[in-house]
Amino acid sequence: MLPVTMLMEQSDMTSRSSPAIVVPAMSEMERSPEQDGRDFANAAWSIPSYLISGMIIWGGSGWLLSRWTGVHAFIPIGILTGVVLAIYLVYVKYGR
Repeated sequence: MLPVTMLMEQSDMTSRSSPAIVVPAMSEMERSPEQDGRDFANAAWSIPSYLISGMIIWGGSGWLLSRWTGVHAFIPIGILTGVVLAIYLVYVKYGR
């Protein structure tokens, strides 16, 4: 095993004598949808996730509001609001 100072000297010598080749990381490389089928799989999982989470979050806030006020109409209003907002989010993200 080489001492640290010797390793540093060797790396200094190699970096001065040869130019560095910089390659972007795999996450930074451009991927096209034709070459990568993961875009469809991501959309296939994202769309139902948006719809379900919209119903849960806005339906839950409607449930909390109905418990607070005593008016039970807020639960379906919250669920429908969540679905409408989730559909709008899917349209903005994937539809354009």
